[in-house]
Amino acid sequence: MAEYKYQHTIQKAYLEGFQAKSLPDEWNNTKAIWVLSLKNRTIRLRSIKRVSTRPYYYSFIDKNLKMNPLIEKWFQPIERRFIQIRSAIRDLVTEINFNDRAYNLNSEYRAMLAEYLHLNMIRVPKIFEKIKEQTKKIHMNLEKMGINEYDENAVQVTSLRGLLRVGSTKKANITVVLKERNYSIEFFPRSRVNIVTSDNPVVMYDAHRSPGLIYETTDVYFPIDSSIFLKLWGNGDQVRLVKHRDITYVDDINYLIGNKAHEEVYSADKVTLVNIAKRLNIEL
Repeated sequence: MAEYKYQHTIQKAYLEGFQAKSLPDEWNNTKAIWVLSLKNRTIRLRSIKRVSTRPYYYSFIDKNLKMNPLIEKWFQPIERRFIQIRSAIRDLVTEINFNDRAYNLNSEYRAMLAEYLHLNMIRVPKIFEKIKEQTKKIHMNLEKMGINEYDENAVQVTSLRGLLRVGSTKKANITVVLKERNYSIEFFPRSRVNIVTSDNPVVMYDAHRSPGLIYETTDVYFPIDSSIFLKLWGNGDQVRLVKHRDITYVDDINYLIGNKAHEEVYSADKVTLVNIAKRLNIEL
């Protein structure tokens, strides 16, 4: 199971949609991406293979005393479906660019997208670390009470179970809520813009209050690749395709994504990250 040692907190194939557009000679034949570190205040070119990875992050020690990547494997079918969805969305954009019209995104793809967005809202380290912190306190208290001996692996197992339950109850199911939103596939001329993503790729925004999925006024943004993003708005079953001719709008989208990032912002070019850093008042 050594191939599961380095586990991506953001899907590797998803990040490839933001792959660097031009590379130095020494990076040829390497899938790379530009990374703005909010903590270190640096911009570096990095291999996508090593971006957003942590050793055995979603694994636990099983009864055979081996690292078990069960949860990492559980993510994979959902991740594979996203590749199919992204391809279909790109086909829609190509068709509308050539014919000024396109067929709609079918309901099956909408359901799959909702599931993928849900996964990317809960699997990020900021969420998982909070769950682990709370679980650790409970297990330490149980030890103090003489009920159970503290065990780090037990904390990991309980935390993973908790992670899978986030937003998955009958009363509060994130996938269902997302599926019931209106969908807007928005895009720019591919060669003239660069949309970024981050280690917190699903972003919520509400002009009226602190954002939350319970509010119809809260919009959800998700970059599909470096020229396409998804916007979920209101409640309904509309699906629309929006071609933006004002390319300055991408600066606002990138600022929103950068401002909601936890530790890192990812981009196909360095200049875009420099501009985001300036708007975020980050001195490089």
